[in-house]
Amino acid sequence: MACMYGFILPRMMARAATARVGAATSDLNTLATAIRTFRLNCDRYPTNVEGLQALEVQPPNCKGWKGPYVSIPIPRDPWHHAYDYQYPASDNDQAFQLMSYGSDGVPGGEGQAADIVVEDQ
Repeated sequence: MACMYGFILPRMMARAATARVGAATSDLNTLATAIRTFRLNCDRYPTNVEGLQALEVQPPNCKGWKGPYVSIPIPRDPWHHAYDYQYPASDNDQAFQLMSYGSDGVPGGEGQAADIVVEDQ
């Protein structure tokens, strides 16, 4: 019986890791759509200070806000870390960037610890 677990457990762990990456990617794409809708209504992206909370609560002096833009509270990534929002994106001052830093919660990494990034074009 112990031998069987040696074959099954690694496969189950790999599937769980793949599912977490998929869940984070889905969350990031959903948040990106909400941010783009915020921009259409408010003629700007949320600032770094406002962050993703601007999708839930109207920021001061934000005319045109028609939120909330998300139907549930902003989720944490599958590893229980907050998603990172940056505007402007580091290499494009007209775009935003959303990130999950993977299982380790820090920039960089490989495998499950690899960053998952969604950028506005």
